[in-house]
Amino acid sequence: MAKRLYRYKISKGDIDKIARSEAPPAAVMPPEIAPGAPDKSSRETAARAFLRDYVQAQNEPQFSALGAGPMPLGDEPPVEEGPQLVLRQERSEAVTNTEVVSFEQVKDQVPIFGSKVIVEMDAAQDVVSASMDFIATDDVDIEETVSPDAAKAALAEWLETGDTDQLPEPVKTILPHPEDEESLYLAWHFQHVPLAPPDPDHDDDHEHAFGGVCCEGASFMEPDFDYFIDAHEGNVIYLFPNSARIDIPTRCQGEDEDGVNQTFFGRLDGPDFTMQNPFEDIRTLDLQLQSFETTPVPTDPISNTTNDWQNTNPAGVSAHVNAARVLDFLFRILKRDSIDGNGMELVNIVNTASNRAPNPPEWVNAMWYQDRMWYGQENTGGGFRSLSRYLDIIAHELFHGVTQHTANLVYQGLPGALNESFSDIFGVIISNWHLAQAPGDVNSWDWDIGMGLGSGGGAMRSMSDPSSVGRWRRPNPAGPGSQIVNGYPDHMNQYVPLPNSQFYDWGGVHWYSNIHNFAAHKVLTSPGANGNFVFTPEEVGILYYLVLTRLTRLSDFQDARAELLLVSDTVYAGNAARAQEARTAISDAYDDVGIT
Repeated sequence: MAKRLYRYKISKGDIDKIARSEAPPAAVMPPEIAPGAPDKSSRETAARAFLRDYVQAQNEPQFSALGAGPMPLGDEPPVEEGPQLVLRQERSEAVTNTEVVSFEQVKDQVPIFGSKVIVEMDAAQDVVSASMDFIATDDVDIEETVSPDAAKAALAEWLETGDTDQLPEPVKTILPHPEDEESLYLAWHFQHVPLAPPDPDHDDDHEHAFGGVCCEGASFMEPDFDYFIDAHEGNVIYLFPNSARIDIPTRCQGEDEDGVNQTFFGRLDGPDFTMQNPFEDIRTLDLQLQSFETTPVPTDPISNTTNDWQNTNPAGVSAHVNAARVLDFLFRILKRDSIDGNGMELVNIVNTASNRAPNPPEWVNAMWYQDRMWYGQENTGGGFRSLSRYLDIIAHELFHGVTQHTANLVYQGLPGALNESFSDIFGVIISNWHLAQAPGDVNSWDWDIGMGLGSGGGAMRSMSDPSSVGRWRRPNPAGPGSQIVNGYPDHMNQYVPLPNSQFYDWGGVHWYSNIHNFAAHKVLTSPGANGNFVFTPEEVGILYYLVLTRLTRLSDFQDARAELLLVSDTVYAGNAARAQEARTAISDAYDDVGIT
């Protein structure tokens, strides 16, 4: 078959050569065009005159293949040969101070999909550039055998809906094959159809002229697709979604809760910018200091009229940025797609209050609840500050979600303490991985968790020295009641079974977790024979993550140790010396805290 597509690109330099009567490069612009004064009564007329002269001056047989027919030039006699063009747009380009005239190629008034011819002119209507993509249409039969109603019925059947009322009226179009310049189709073009194509994984019976239509990723909350039905055969030959633009991220900025200007990804949604990150599927909402127990969850993300929030919503900025940091670690280091491993949307809700708090709307808490992240705030005397500023706390809580979707450890006793410990371990690793001055050197790490939220404004817990913070409760061995113990336990010799009640922290989930935390700290800081650490922080994260995927709901500290040794054998398989070094370091760390 003869060639279909002919492309001609003419630059300002080519035009200048013509103006100086210099010989242009081959197949660019013959000098015969230069003489004469073209009609400049309008931009369209001047552009058409240029195109007419160009086509005539080429004197090449391929222009006959473009299809015999007039290229209308107003009242002027039409040229004998040349592509038919219809004016589509005239606009001024402020950047270059030029005028741009755009045409669409047609055949007997049937438009050719995707065709465009552009002529750019200066203020004097002298041509400065041109871009021409001509399609040869001489053998295309533009008389349809499938009517618009039949095409609509065929598309409705293919979309597995009997409702043709949802389909717009189609436009007859000549469709070039997207990947093959030699093939053209006469098609009925349905634009902006609010129906998604069928899932190819569940419907393999449809045949397509293009060898199969790609429908992956076509599941949208509000479908918007264009479809093409062959006007001779009646089958779907091409489709594409129009919704991709809503998932293009927009770079935004704003001050966080610490007064630091942060950059983050949001979305341009209509006239506003929103805290919705399409890259990592994060949406940040604002409960506006209402109670989470009684207030419906908002659906719309935090918005702003510009992409710079400045200091208008520091709680939202902190939550949005820190959530992205957590997902970044999950994806880059653990190769996990979001919290559930299947790309779930991460929803942040800031400015959350509680009816149960003693001084609402102050609610000094943050939690993973109902598959969402909720952030309370503390009253500092000069206003509220959101807990979304704590990356370690956010990572801690979000990792409860990871645990929920992996081991799903019960939240009681030693399994519950292990649940809490895994969140502490990853809270500290993720926070330092992003914020430490030397993330790869654990000597520079901050091992405190929730600094400022503990007793007297100190830390809530410390991985490096659990006994330095906090206090916990155990039954009084000398009689009735309980006794308070200052400093969290850091060895199993302090373990005693606790009642399963809120008074005793559901068997000590926040208290005994410190023993396992201390073991993990020793793993992270295990010295190697060469003076370096045995593990990198990333390796420790991978090992503990693999352990979490292997535990059962009732696993305890001993199970965690055993699984850690097993996964280290797998990770370092093929390197016996490295595997033994890892086993020794893990065994020593757990032995040191009495987990045997």
